[in-house]
Amino acid sequence: KKKKSKAADIYSSSSDSDTREERRRSSSSSSSSSSASGSQSSGESDTERQSSKKIVRKAVHIEHREEIEKIRLSRFKLDKFVHLPIFKKTVIGCFVRINIGHNPEKGPIYRVCEVVDVCETAKVYDVMKNRTNAGLKLKFGNSCRVYRASFVSNSPITEAEFEKWKQTCKDELVDLPTKSQVIVLNIRVESIFGILKFS
Repeated sequence: KKKKSKAADIYSSSSDSDTREERRRSSSSSSSSSSASGSQSSGESDTERQSSKKIVRKAVHIEHREEIEKIRLSRFKLDKFVHLPIFKKTVIGCFVRINIGHNPEKGPIYRVCEVVDVCETAKVYDVMKNRTNAGLKLKFGNSCRVYRASFVSNSPITEAEFEKWKQTCKDELVDLPTKSQVIVLNIRVESIFGILKFS
């Protein structure tokens, strides 16, 4: 005689498989959601890391006379390479001590000026040993004017002249050179005169 099957025996295997299937689905969905959330959180941390690396360094401007002396060109130095093709590229950005006139009581008046361009003058003149028609376009504060290189002083900038230039730049909202600019210009000038010395 066949034994009567119990309802539990009939539905137990199918219900167990259904339960296992549901568990699998729930576990896979939870793992996918956790991986998605994990990737999202990792993405956010990457962005935060990248943004933290972007540090803007503030430009440090020169403060002392000795710093601008490193990129000052004397008349003697100008005379050495005024005839070379690299003259214009080398002198722009450098500084000179220029004679702008004469005071009957105090004597010659000098200004600290930045070389912003090189242009031709109407006549050829003597710098020292070499002749040229190259004029230096010099900037003092916001004012610009062309001078012959023969008016450039061989003497160092005085403290009073440096302070006068600094104050004029401040009053006329002109930025002073940065320390990094001075380093680059100094390397450029020193390399040129290093080559000229052994040529």
